[in-house]
Amino acid sequence: MPSEDQVARGASALVPFVHEWCLSLNPENLDLMAYAVLLAVQSERPLEEIQAEVGALIADDARAHAEMLEAMQRTGDDQASE
Repeated sequence: MPSEDQVARGASALVPFVHEWCLSLNPENLDLMAYAVLLAVQSERPLEEIQAEVGALIADDARAHAEMLEAMQRTGDDQASE
């Protein structure tokens, strides 16, 4: 499993690509991409399994993000009704 330092370094290495190619990515996206690449490099699994694992990682991240947005909306709705 990649360390936090490895992920930070990997994400840092992706920044020039983001700027050069005008990619619309958040820092969290870069961290996730770096984590996925580092995880794949350390893996002995077949490429198809790596792709499936990364797909699941992306889905988990999207689900967590959606849950966070819902919680923020609930909090905002609760504060507005007070």
